[in-house]
Amino acid sequence: MRLAWLALPVLLASAVQASAQQRFGVELRGGVSVPVGEFGEGVLPGAELSPGASFAVHLHIPRRSRGAILIGFAQQRFRCTGPACADAGDVVTTGWSLATRVAFRSAVTAPWIRLGVLFSRSEWDFPQGGGYEREASSLALGAEGGLGYTFQIAERVTMSPGVRYGLVNSHFPRGERVLTQYVIGDLGVVLGF
Repeated sequence: MRLAWLALPVLLASAVQASAQQRFGVELRGGVSVPVGEFGEGVLPGAELSPGASFAVHLHIPRRSRGAILIGFAQQRFRCTGPACADAGDVVTTGWSLATRVAFRSAVTAPWIRLGVLFSRSEWDFPQGGGYEREASSLALGAEGGLGYTFQIAERVTMSPGVRYGLVNSHFPRGERVLTQYVIGDLGVVLGF
């Protein structure tokens, strides 16, 4: 939580600068989300988590001096594969993000770094009686950072593979607190207007 608040000034300071070579557009991202740290062990003993699908949709708003603001929606899924999972469904983290992405040079083809804040909610299946009951956490603030590379494939289309690390401190109504930590490897496509 504290990391998210520390990242916000950096995000805003970076957003004040912009790039004439980038276009306003929509960024679509898809890839794999991998649970890391204690999050991979799950909320309950024996409920280990495995990689799952990740996707995101962002508005890509170019800014001066090699920067862009990304505002959008993302979802990460994690497979519950441990012995305590039985018929439990995927763990799903869904939310909104506000990030800045800054390229290392003024060109359409360039490496970049990304910092952002997350507002997300997680859903888990908790054992209830003889089955499972899906519960959602309260909305939580988190942080995400990453790096990648952007290259142009057409006049209005750029590809952007990248890796991101995210963390959110989720709180469930049953009293559980879960530090959701993950690494995402994905590919983005920006469709410019």
